[in-house]
Amino acid sequence: MKATRPSVFAMTRWMLDIAIVGLVAIVVLAVVLGRVVPLVGGQTLIIGGPSMEPAVPLGSAVVIGRVAPESIAVGDVVSVQNGDARAIYTHRVIRTLALNGQPYIETKGDNNPVVDGATVPAETVIGRVNLTIPMMGYVVAWLSVPSGVAFVLALGGLLVLAALLVDSVESDRQRARRATTSSGAGRGRPTLAMASGGLEAAAPIGISPAMPSVAGLVDARRRRPELGTESPSSSRRPRPSRSKRRST
Repeated sequence: MKATRPSVFAMTRWMLDIAIVGLVAIVVLAVVLGRVVPLVGGQTLIIGGPSMEPAVPLGSAVVIGRVAPESIAVGDVVSVQNGDARAIYTHRVIRTLALNGQPYIETKGDNNPVVDGATVPAETVIGRVNLTIPMMGYVVAWLSVPSGVAFVLALGGLLVLAALLVDSVESDRQRARRATTSSGAGRGRPTLAMASGGLEAAAPIGISPAMPSVAGLVDARRRRPELGTESPSSSRRPRPSRSKRRST
């Protein structure tokens, strides 16, 4: 049995299904990162620089959780908010130390050639990175503005309309194929059918059904004496006898 290749319509419908499911999954994930994570005590940050590549690529969304200053260890990737501008940067801890009885850390970006300019108090760490999702930062930022939401809704509507159109065209093709198959199934070779008078052959295409079959003729000759099938003895009628003239 030969394996049938999927049609172009089936492959197109499959790709549209994947696109719709993927779009829904991305939107749901963005909503979870932006709305649900803060409700459970976490925070989602968007990485806006390449200093931590390749571990944390540009445009990634990172989920950070609160960490005690004394629990910070070398190798942790932490987000620090320090300085007069209160800017946030996410770097790796390369050294821990204590100054005046307070824990301090020294950080460095994986992609930076030098360490950060100064050690900072561990209490300036707002969280430790627990999860990194590449490229999701762009989606979270995009869905935070009305134009991004409108674009996603329009894209989802176009994908659904395209899927419905493909289904409609495929349904029409299947109905046409079934109609062609059913019309061709009635054109076959002559078959034998039982009739009341005997065994008759169905008339093939191109021959008038009114033409009598051989079996019908034979049967008719047996049933109808006028066709000349009676015996010679029965066909002769007795002649009336001539009475002799009486003499007066």
